[in-house]
Amino acid sequence: MPTITSSGIGSGLDVESLVARLVAAERQPLQTRLDVREARLQAQLSAIGSIKGALSAFQAAVGKLTNADSLRLPKVSVGTSAVLSASATAEAVAGKHSIDVTRLATAHSLASTAFASKTAPIASGDAGVGTLTFRFGTTTYDAGTDTYSGFQLNADRPVKTVAIGAANNSLEGIRDAVNAAGIGLQASIVQDASGYRLVFAATDTGAANSLEITASEGPTGDGDDAAGLSALSFRAGATHLEQARAAQNAAVSINGLEVSSASNTLVNTLEGVTLNLSATGSSTLEIAPDRGAAGKAVDDFIAAYNQIFDTLRGLSRYDPETRQAAPLTGDALVRGTLGRLRGITAAALGPEAGDYRALADIGIKTNPQTGRLEKDAKRLQAVLDADPEAIGRVFAVTGQTTDNLVRYVQAGTVAKAGSYGLEVTRLASQGQMVGTAIGSVTIAAGINDSLGITVDGTTTGTITLTPGTYSGAALAAELQARINGDTALQKAGIAIAVTFDTDHLVLGSQRYGSNSRVSAATGSAVADLGLATAVSTAGEDVAGTLGGQAALGSGQRLTGTGAAEGIEVDILGGALGARGVVNFSRGFATQVKSLVDELLGRSGGIGARTTGIQARIDAIGDQRERLVARMAEVERRYREQFTVLDGLVGRLQATTSFLAQQLASLPGVGGGPQK
Repeated sequence: MPTITSSGIGSGLDVESLVARLVAAERQPLQTRLDVREARLQAQLSAIGSIKGALSAFQAAVGKLTNADSLRLPKVSVGTSAVLSASATAEAVAGKHSIDVTRLATAHSLASTAFASKTAPIASGDAGVGTLTFRFGTTTYDAGTDTYSGFQLNADRPVKTVAIGAANNSLEGIRDAVNAAGIGLQASIVQDASGYRLVFAATDTGAANSLEITASEGPTGDGDDAAGLSALSFRAGATHLEQARAAQNAAVSINGLEVSSASNTLVNTLEGVTLNLSATGSSTLEIAPDRGAAGKAVDDFIAAYNQIFDTLRGLSRYDPETRQAAPLTGDALVRGTLGRLRGITAAALGPEAGDYRALADIGIKTNPQTGRLEKDAKRLQAVLDADPEAIGRVFAVTGQTTDNLVRYVQAGTVAKAGSYGLEVTRLASQGQMVGTAIGSVTIAAGINDSLGITVDGTTTGTITLTPGTYSGAALAAELQARINGDTALQKAGIAIAVTFDTDHLVLGSQRYGSNSRVSAATGSAVADLGLATAVSTAGEDVAGTLGGQAALGSGQRLTGTGAAEGIEVDILGGALGARGVVNFSRGFATQVKSLVDELLGRSGGIGARTTGIQARIDAIGDQRERLVARMAEVERRYREQFTVLDGLVGRLQATTSFLAQQLASLPGVGGGPQK
């Protein structure tokens, strides 16, 4: 039978209390040390989090200052907002203008006759199936007399053909098929007092974007009558649709100069200005330098810098009066960041930045007592008066070229600021195919109306040309519109330009460079078009050097290497040889943003520091678990020792009682019997 024991029962000692106190005394200093270390690390982690938040806010604020164009956008004012609105880029020239809008641009709209049903077939048999071909161009049409006297194809607008079958030869089916084809018009059904009418409305305004619609019915259908699909024709000899709205250009007078525009949005009619016409009438337009924007950029930079500077200083300072250190006092990351910020703002840009190279040059100075940035308003105003664009050059990444046919595009993060000489050894060219001499060409349906071609590596499907007799220019327009309407080319974002040069066709890719080529003409129309033995020439990439180092050419774009690595410029034309200089500068805002991006990056200082602190906190958690296990072992050992002591004391107490009893029984001791 097991023995039931309880510490302290034999001896009367409070063993449980003794063991608990001894274990607590041994645990306390270890536990306190872990608590202090963890509290300190948690405070550092919280401080690092505060710095991360402040850096993120700084990153957003400074990021707005890295685009030079946004710092020099002009102020735009219009006199009559109901007539027009306007916006301007940095290229706009200051001045006042008088604008008179006498006509708005409109889009062509055609409506069918009324149908009793929108879901029933529009006709039975072949008359209800076939194709609808949509072409855009300039139409000469008198709605009053229903006289269609001419159509000139717009070569820049692709031709599209939509198949209509038994499954979709209702108004709804035709509407859906046309909308799905992405032609550049909107088909809809309108119900009026007479029934349902199918309406085709071009999405683009302008006289050159009016619609010509040709219906082709089945073998026994008549494409010229007003029944079946033919009821949807609008072309010479078959104007069966009603012209609900004519296509016309906007008519505008700018400072007395008459301007015609296919769109109600006029881009760069005035350089750098976009006009949005809303109604006929008169208005004034004023473009003026917006010095307030540049001044605000300076204020924003100073505020953003001081905020992060104060945050870093506050979390790393030592208070001598209270003798209290902040959570990150002496921290290497904070010291390094503060030093790099001071270094950036105290440095000067290179000569490529122009006359203003230091923050002090534009009125931003550092307070020697506090280290914070301050604004010298008078100095800043003087700079804005002398050179409003200087602020953009001082703050942002800027690239400037000295050749008007060289356009700075962008630069990568590794490009070094400097002035780089540019030399062009080869201009970019476009691939083309040049046909042989031809005269006027007659295209006959099913005889010589098919064509296939490969452009920039993409082969078209079978292209069907519109029957008719074509002169050179008209033939070129027909080919360009038909080829560019091919689905495969459109999906690949490829387009072609077709011209008629004296007596032959020239088919040119609109892409520049070695991937630009036009080749492999096939189909029944090839011979009559003079393309059977056409000569194809691939395009070439631009070639040259930037800063004395061979640059990488792709199309018209040159990308620098070496110190100019990542600087991209487009060579838009001009002569071979030296082409001036590309001045590339990294302003103060971009330098500061690069520092912040580095710190906040995945492998940056903030992330690494946070990971390191968290790892140390996790390690303390492991140490706590080991401390618990250790204290359990200490308690077990104490308990064993006190159990032994308890038994020993109990036995001693028993012996003491026995001896006392024996002594008490002896004669003359404790009142025992006398001899």
